[in-house]
Amino acid sequence: MFHPDERFATALEAAVTAAEATTRAEIVVVAAPRSGRYDDLAWAVGAVTALGAYLLMFFSPITFDAMWIPLDLALVGGLTGWLVARSPGILRGLASAERRRAQVNTAAAAAFTDERVAETPDRVGVLVYVSALEGELRVIADSGARALLTDADLGGLPRRVDSEAEVFTLLSALGDRLSARLPQDASAEVNALPNRLRVRE
Repeated sequence: MFHPDERFATALEAAVTAAEATTRAEIVVVAAPRSGRYDDLAWAVGAVTALGAYLLMFFSPITFDAMWIPLDLALVGGLTGWLVARSPGILRGLASAERRRAQVNTAAAAAFTDERVAETPDRVGVLVYVSALEGELRVIADSGARALLTDADLGGLPRRVDSEAEVFTLLSALGDRLSARLPQDASAEVNALPNRLRVRE
């Protein structure tokens, strides 16, 4: 699991600039710590932990003060849920692959609109959306770029990502494919979309 920071953002901007050097496509990279909320899973773990604590108290030879048991259970369950909600690795393991994919697909589609990827003159914007918690990546091409790209061009790109190196490898491969299908055109508007990393909270 990677964590987008200033160093990563600077290196990524340089990688996007290099990838765009020989293509008229515009690459926009968006990174998100997570694409969905998994609070229900965290609190489910908290509830199960509280139940386990109750059973432990019930069958324990030690006598517990009945007046304090509800508070103890609430503290155990609440603290466990709070910790799990702040543990991306645990949440990834708890969430089903189907749920993670659906969350990333929805968030990537929203990012495509919110980051105005479709606002290039020739509709040649390409979104690279990376979601850290889910460890997944999506590439969405606007209509102008999609018309010139084959299914293999986009379908052959990885959809899983767990490290910064994999993001840079993806950008390099994407740049090569865009250069082949949408080569640089002197008449095209240069850098219609900023190359900087956009981070969604």
